[in-house]
Amino acid sequence: MVLRRRGEMFLNHLAFAMPAPGASFRQDELRSTSLMVLRARFEGGLVDESLHRPCSTRGSVWSRARIVLDGPLCTDAEVTPGQMVVTSFGVPARSLTLSSDWLELVWRSAQPTTAVATLSARSLMRARTLARTLEGNDLASALGALSDLLGDLQALGFAFGAPSDDAKAGRFARTLWHRAMDLESQPMAVDLADALGVSERHALRQTSQFLQQFHLSASSWRELMQCLRLEIGTFFMSNPNAKTEDVSRYLGFRSPTGFCHAFHDAGLPSPQTIHRDLRVA
Repeated sequence: MVLRRRGEMFLNHLAFAMPAPGASFRQDELRSTSLMVLRARFEGGLVDESLHRPCSTRGSVWSRARIVLDGPLCTDAEVTPGQMVVTSFGVPARSLTLSSDWLELVWRSAQPTTAVATLSARSLMRARTLARTLEGNDLASALGALSDLLGDLQALGFAFGAPSDDAKAGRFARTLWHRAMDLESQPMAVDLADALGVSERHALRQTSQFLQQFHLSASSWRELMQCLRLEIGTFFMSNPNAKTEDVSRYLGFRSPTGFCHAFHDAGLPSPQTIHRDLRVA
């Protein structure tokens, strides 16, 4: 597998937490137009990507490598901490415990089959170092840690170019996610426009351009908000102590009924069904 030069990258963070049931999700990321590096941590719930919005046709030409740091997950095979699974981007994963931590590399290249590899002690250490570095705001350190890991992964058939900085995209990403993460306040495009200091129409256009360059599951402000509410909603509803009314309020729905209608419209089971069925075996 060969990865071409990525182009410039930026560092970003997003997080969602509901202290009452004890569930949280955090993602720290480096993104470019051809490589995305994501550290995802889930506490107090299960992830089932088969319930997520299907990726766009753009996702069909992307691959994903997940390095499991904590908590086993299942794709076409069970993957345990210290292992890496490489799949096409659209192959869903499911976490198997209420605490999961994995590092993902997503790149522009089709991966026809699933492959699982056990990392060497040095490679796993470098993956953990990169994961820790992504938590902060020191882009140079994150890029350095990424380069160290990519150098190790060359032995497994990867080839990478040198990472660099994309400050302009990073500023836009931070503004976008600052608004999008406050789901309870029902953020709208006009709120994003105010934060950017541009017209609503211009904000929507900028958002679509940004998402089409750097994301695969949404290509507009509306799609992004729908994806967030569905994905974060299914995760929080998997918590054993979750209540529909609390989760619906956190996600910005006016009532639990609206929450249920959104799941129905997306072809998903009801929130209560997910709460009942999406449990640790």
